[in-house]
Amino acid sequence: MSPLEQLPHTADVASSPTEAEPLPPPPTYPTNPNLHLSVIHGWEHYSLLVSPREWRSICSIIIRRDNRTCASCAYMSPHPNGKGLRISYRNGVASDYNDHTNLILHCPPCQAIWNCDISGIEERVLLANSDMEQVEIVRKTRKMFEESGRIPRIREVDPLATRTDITIIDLADQLKAMKREELTEEEKGLRGFFMPEASDWFEITMAPEYVSRAPLLDT
Repeated sequence: MSPLEQLPHTADVASSPTEAEPLPPPPTYPTNPNLHLSVIHGWEHYSLLVSPREWRSICSIIIRRDNRTCASCAYMSPHPNGKGLRISYRNGVASDYNDHTNLILHCPPCQAIWNCDISGIEERVLLANSDMEQVEIVRKTRKMFEESGRIPRIREVDPLATRTDITIIDLADQLKAMKREELTEEEKGLRGFFMPEASDWFEITMAPEYVSRAPLLDT
């Protein structure tokens, strides 16, 4: 199992709470917060804090509460149980799973940006300087993937993007040691772009009948 697959997520939740169960109050934060490259602190210890059964129950509640919709890019999963969607933490601290207002729903690409150190290990996200908002990069990449069946190149997403010598691991280490506001202007201008190996992050949440109609992926 890869490090990214070990993250708290909702992969094929088998069951969901009955209609009689009360839902927690809806989140008070905006539907589309500012998505940016960040890290989640303490996620590697989440398995020690909650049992798999309890976590699946929490996931089902958050999926219903947020209507299978990503908190960052607003993508809505066509699957009734929110197949492939991930649970993340608004404050970036994985130990606060008991506070449902701290839990947010992410599609896999947005989760990869939200927890960029794991994306760096997976080598599925590459950094570049760009004036595009990160959430628009995710949305445009998804749209182009749906149209072509492949992950677009960086310059196809943003023709003005430029290379950087900073690696995503370097940036993640910086984010672990300081607040985002303390980064240099160059570091703040970095955006995550998706590599061909990230195609399954986009495909997993798509409707099966749509995937069957999509063009074949480049080999």
